[in-house]
Amino acid sequence: MVRDEEIHEKLIERSRQEPYARLLGIHVKKLGNGYSLVEMRFTPEVENIFGMAHGGAIYSLLDEAFQTACNAHGTLAVALNVSVVYINSPEPGVLLR
Repeated sequence: MVRDEEIHEKLIERSRQEPYARLLGIHVKKLGNGYSLVEMRFTPEVENIFGMAHGGAIYSLLDEAFQTACNAHGTLAVALNVSVVYINSPEPGVLLR
């Protein structure tokens, strides 16, 4: 039987190698069964046409947390439907978590 820690280590490594997460600078900082803490810096590369954080970049950050947290149990899981409410744009340069 594979230990939870092994599953978590493999998921973190897969996330490090994921081209899209690397493109956006997304990093998994902590991972446990049903829990994932991810980070991404709000850089000019993820700005929208108004100079705010692009909604797609913010969604990508939460999607990385979702996919690693849901799969931390060792059973393949994917999203069928996701809803996001954007309240306010973060300040440029801030670390998003």
